[in-house]
Amino acid sequence: MSDQLIRAISKDGLVKAVAVSTRDLTEQARQIHKTLPVATAALGRTLAAASMMGNALKEDGASVTLQIKGGGPLGTILAVSDNQGNVRGTVDNPAVDLPLRPDGKLDVGAAVGRDGTLTGDNTDLAGLEFLLRQNGWVLTGQTVVILGSGGTGHTAKAAAEELGAAEIATVSRTGELNYENLAKRFGKRDFYLINTTPVGMAPQSGVSPLDLRQFPRCKGVADVIYNPLRTRLCQQAAELGIPACGGLLMLAAQAAAAEYAFGTAVPEETVLRVYRELLAERRNLVFIGMPGSGKTTIGRLAAQMLEREFIDCDEEYLLEYGITPEGELLAHGELYFREREEALLRKLSPKTGCVVAAGGGAILREENVEALRENGLLCWLRRPLELLPTEGRPLSTDLPGLYRQREPLYRAAADFSVENTGLPKAAAEAAARGLDLR
Repeated sequence: MSDQLIRAISKDGLVKAVAVSTRDLTEQARQIHKTLPVATAALGRTLAAASMMGNALKEDGASVTLQIKGGGPLGTILAVSDNQGNVRGTVDNPAVDLPLRPDGKLDVGAAVGRDGTLTGDNTDLAGLEFLLRQNGWVLTGQTVVILGSGGTGHTAKAAAEELGAAEIATVSRTGELNYENLAKRFGKRDFYLINTTPVGMAPQSGVSPLDLRQFPRCKGVADVIYNPLRTRLCQQAAELGIPACGGLLMLAAQAAAAEYAFGTAVPEETVLRVYRELLAERRNLVFIGMPGSGKTTIGRLAAQMLEREFIDCDEEYLLEYGITPEGELLAHGELYFREREEALLRKLSPKTGCVVAAGGGAILREENVEALRENGLLCWLRRPLELLPTEGRPLSTDLPGLYRQREPLYRAAADFSVENTGLPKAAAEAAARGLDLR
């Protein structure tokens, strides 16, 4: 029988149980580390415990580290598990061999020892502290409000304490401080906000645990969610001029903390480099702009340069609904078309690492901009009106009027802009550079 991890819960939810079979895992560890029987048993039990504890973690990317120092001849036993129960570990002295106990069993207790310590570390604390420091949070004497009272909420509280916060308030659905009275208690106060809830995480993205407009004096927002890259909470913070950061850097720092537990110190610059590489790999490059500005042409070229999948939203519309956007506009009108377009963009929003050409009017709906921003940087492709084609474009009969309507929306939605007045290759190169520089 292959290894299994089984979780159970009673009907009333009061009793939970976890069982694990790790025969194959233990044998693999024996082969890798060349452990003798007593070391194999000790390492195998530690790996099993870490796997069960890790599988209980709710947050994607979370991990747990077990370190056993019992003072025995085995030395330190170390195991790290992610939230799926995938585990790795090591033991200082794999060649330890002791006589069997009087009952004929391995003397694991004597090999481990009884005078040391058992240390658990979920690496969240180091990751979150790194995220906050890198984003310039100085919490000495400050107030911190934490959304969520679960395990990551406890980690956020510990981080705020270590960074010197004078007041820490935890918000839960049913606690004394809850989402119903939070605005009354903190609506006129200075504070930093940390979201540790899963609200806004894929696949249920596009929602926020609260409306930041109720908290005009909020000084900073940290959201531990990293999928999507920009949650609705972080997007609203940016719109209101509040410094905000997502959880991808925390994830990279957690990995470094796990490496440190195994004896490898990862330099800060390496953590930041890995974070930038992850961000560049996952971010979409999204082209917005007037109809005929070259979004499809430049987008295809940029995708080729970046070696990425190219998504033309007009083509996706045809595949999804069996009719072109132009045909839909003529057959059923703009309102019907916009409803379908919004549904399509929401469906495409989880895609990462792509180049996307959005429809010219996608920015007319705030929901579309939010969906495109979740995992993408928006590049406004600008082109003089006299160079824009109008044939076959039902909404381009009055280009000056259309531009007056949309120009402020393009400007507000864009992360950066590129002029498309020369060779298409030059515009594509400029857009690709813009993706790397942000």
